[in-house]
Amino acid sequence: MPVPAAARKKKFNELAKKDGKLFKLISDNNYPWYIDRLQGGGYIDEYQYNTELIDSLGNFYGFQMHEWISNMRSDYFKLKNLDAAAWSEELIVKEILRLFPFKHIFLEAATAKEYAELFPVPLYFEQLTDNARKLLEMLQEITSGQRYDGAEA
Repeated sequence: MPVPAAARKKKFNELAKKDGKLFKLISDNNYPWYIDRLQGGGYIDEYQYNTELIDSLGNFYGFQMHEWISNMRSDYFKLKNLDAAAWSEELIVKEILRLFPFKHIFLEAATAKEYAELFPVPLYFEQLTDNARKLLEMLQEITSGQRYDGAEA
């Protein structure tokens, strides 16, 4: 879904441009850069950060991945009524919209597609921790400009 121009102006890539007010404020005061909420605490926004811009910022502290494991557990709890054998993007979206009829799909740790393709329903604790590890790796790769495809190295 395309992002409206007005909303794009409020996104990081636009706000952090080197000729912008935010860049000037941070540079003039020698403040660090920090991106709060790469994920967590709200719906997933499949936003592509401009990693070349981030690499050029200098004093960049990093991204916050807010409560990423608890958000994954919360998402699995929201999806507890789905049959694990029928786990699919379409059913995940349908179930979330049934529970939370909002404009955005209310998943906090990953998209419906990512759950369907990368993070199956954990049947025991070790599977949950394995999925959490894969989520962390995926988020780390996103922040380095690489998109995680779920393949084992």
